[in-house]
Amino acid sequence: MRKRHLTLDHSDFEDPNRPPPVDPPTGGGDNGGMDRLARLEKRVNNIDGRLGRIERDVDILKRDVDVLKRDVDVLKKDVTTLKDDVGTLKSDVSFIKTTLASIDAKLDISSIRSSVEKAHTDIYKWIVTVIAVAGAIYFGIQRSGPPVMQMQAPPAAMQLAPPSAQ
Repeated sequence: MRKRHLTLDHSDFEDPNRPPPVDPPTGGGDNGGMDRLARLEKRVNNIDGRLGRIERDVDILKRDVDVLKRDVDVLKKDVTTLKDDVGTLKSDVSFIKTTLASIDAKLDISSIRSSVEKAHTDIYKWIVTVIAVAGAIYFGIQRSGPPVMQMQAPPAAMQLAPPSAQ
């Protein structure tokens, strides 16, 4: 199939009041030029539709970018607040360290530890002493009580022998 190449003669459009010709100047009435114009108009309309969608998408993107900019500004403020809070925490930790060092200097931890260990040893000794005394009392009471009579076995039964003849 052979392609037709159609070109427009611009000399026909020199007079702005004159409408373009309906039929091509060559005659024949095949309407080939109008079909090409219709296709061009359709493509222009398609392009306009695409551009409209692109413009709408660009507007949406602009709004999204504005929202992101606001969010970034909020995040920047939050980061600044966090930095300030971390600085405050650092100074507070430093103050606590200083206070602990002061308390440690005022309290001799090793002497307190030895006192506590001695107290534990004393408590253990006291408990053992109480248990020993309680045991001595219990066993002393056991030994000093009245003697318990033990049951004796009954005497062995005697057999009576039959009277013997004497």
